[in-house]
Amino acid sequence: MSAGKIRAGQAFVEIAVQNHLEAGLRRASAQLRAFANTTVRNPQMTVDKTAPGTANANETFMYTITYQNTGTDTAEDVWIYETYPAGVTVVNANPMPTVWPGTWFVGDLATGTGGTIFINVTVASGFSGTLVNEVMLSYGNTVGAMPDVYDWANTTVANPYLTVEKTTQPFRQTAAGILIAG
Repeated sequence: MSAGKIRAGQAFVEIAVQNHLEAGLRRASAQLRAFANTTVRNPQMTVDKTAPGTANANETFMYTITYQNTGTDTAEDVWIYETYPAGVTVVNANPMPTVWPGTWFVGDLATGTGGTIFINVTVASGFSGTLVNEVMLSYGNTVGAMPDVYDWANTTVANPYLTVEKTTQPFRQTAAGILIAG
């Protein structure tokens, strides 16, 4: 039987074959076979991070984190860790984080369940460049820790700087009330 990868939810059959040889005759007299069906159950968490593609300095916008257990078993001890880039200040979040400003304890998630987190941030005055926002999700199952899951979103911040300069020249007023330069 050749070895291969087994995916969560698939069943595999293990076959044990033992040949008994008759002494002196060197031929197979019997084959004994045993079958065991096993279904692999495993949580599989996904996380998706979204943010606007562009923003302006002093603007408030929303980061969104969506997470889901797409596997075949309960994901246990789910934690979400949000890393905010320099250049933003967290205004609020829904639901509120377990540890302010960016750590949520979700708990156990059954197969097919998940949720969404909304975070409002304000871009610093004078900031320009790219904001890189990353999220990490950690979880486990009855066997132990599963590999962490990551996602990120980039927002380009323009900081338009506008200067207005006003200059005046001496004006004179005509008898009709019209202003004329010079």
